[in-house]
Amino acid sequence: MEMPATLWMYRAKPERIIDGDSIVVVLDLGLGVHLGRGNEGAHLRLLGVDTPERNETGWYEARMFVVAWLTDANTGAWPLRVQTAKGDAFNRYLADVWRLTDGAHLNTALIESGHAIVYER
Repeated sequence: MEMPATLWMYRAKPERIIDGDSIVVVLDLGLGVHLGRGNEGAHLRLLGVDTPERNETGWYEARMFVVAWLTDANTGAWPLRVQTAKGDAFNRYLADVWRLTDGAHLNTALIESGHAIVYER
């Protein structure tokens, strides 16, 4: 998926990887304002993908794929671009995530690597 040129995209930096389809980032809203929960960043649920849950086969591998993908992105102060949609039942933002270095789309990369399946709901 190509990174869209839209007004509602945010600069972001990774904070923590929860699992293959849930991460924590700091979102830069501009003018020195950053979005997060308390002292922790914003919780994102990757839109359109589903990875194994903790204690399910493939959970660790999916999580480590995201760790490696984000490590490759970790250049500069704000290495990611995030486009968010509405929140979910767990107070996470539904999001698409891109690396600024090469324009790679995390959601698509997870599916193409076999670590996730398409999630439609």
